[in-house]
Amino acid sequence: MQNRRAQREEQIYEGLLRLWTQNSDLHTITVQQIADAAGIGKGTLYEYFSSREEIFAKAFLYRLENEFSHLEESLRKTQSFEERLKVLLRAADRVLEMQNVGAQVLAVCSGETNELEQFCTRMNRSYAQRVEELLALTVQQGVEEGVLRKPESMRYAVLAIFSGLTGYISYRRAHPSEEGVEQDTIQILLRSLR
Repeated sequence: MQNRRAQREEQIYEGLLRLWTQNSDLHTITVQQIADAAGIGKGTLYEYFSSREEIFAKAFLYRLENEFSHLEESLRKTQSFEERLKVLLRAADRVLEMQNVGAQVLAVCSGETNELEQFCTRMNRSYAQRVEELLALTVQQGVEEGVLRKPESMRYAVLAIFSGLTGYISYRRAHPSEEGVEQDTIQILLRSLR
């Protein structure tokens, strides 16, 4: 029963995600459109969710979880430190893409303060520690390769990479088409960690 429920919820999320890629204004997406995109009836949709806002918040978390799982898998498969940095920067590019959707989801959910609060709390709790672990694994890879010295503090090294990624995102937001930003960011990270 639980597996069937999870499958149906995933079907609904995937339907909504398809609508997101087709529609730049999430406010205009209706429950009927979500049900149609998921291939189910509107009444069935309400068996799984109590409101449109809940669907939006949970679909965004679903997408975020998928992106994060993909990032984890990509980092674990990548063998070199520099390639791991590139994977992280590509993930940062996806964060830029998701920020617009995330902001709209928050706006859609703003009338539902409880849903909005749960949404933000869950995002912060579930990803902060996982991000730290992935960045620490990346630093360890650099140390094992001899590209980086062993840091006196893993927290410093994790913060250095996190700061570099944050700077990259900010710079890309202001200069989306500028060339060479990825390589410059890698050089900055290498210098700060050597």
